[in-house]
Amino acid sequence: MKQIFSTLLIIGMAVGFFIWKEFDRINRKEFQLNRIAEQELIEQQKLNQIRALQQKKISSNSKHRVHVLHDNNPETNTYAIILDGSGSRDPDPGDHLTYEWVQKSGIPIQLKPHANASVVSFEGSPGEYVFELTIVDNYGATTKKVQTVTINPEPNKSPLVDIKVRKGKGTI
Repeated sequence: MKQIFSTLLIIGMAVGFFIWKEFDRINRKEFQLNRIAEQELIEQQKLNQIRALQQKKISSNSKHRVHVLHDNNPETNTYAIILDGSGSRDPDPGDHLTYEWVQKSGIPIQLKPHANASVVSFEGSPGEYVFELTIVDNYGATTKKVQTVTINPEPNKSPLVDIKVRKGKGTI
């Protein structure tokens, strides 16, 4: 009887051990699957945030003011302006960007070298100029930004008058 009991005990322990091992294996597998699912969810959320930012048309207006430089020539009243969008980037490595500058208001000017360059320039007279830069990647995601440039007239101070009164002899 002792021998049967010992044998049953050993068999019971072996079965218990295998059941415990299977339970442990299932729990580990479930833990790994949950971890993978959590990582995929986090990656998907990051991807969704990036896509939302890319698809969202950001329209912020920043203003920049300059003065025509005083050069002792009242005939010159322009100021050279450079609009530089070359610092723009796409968070997706390798995406190709296209640029389009559009003048929204102000005295009409000619953008050089052309409106589809990342960096453009123009010669402007005093006034306010509003430009919109649209950047599109090769997937069609678009972002826009508005830039206002105000060119103030050439500063010119009035002459200062200095009169001295002196005692003199006769006329000059």
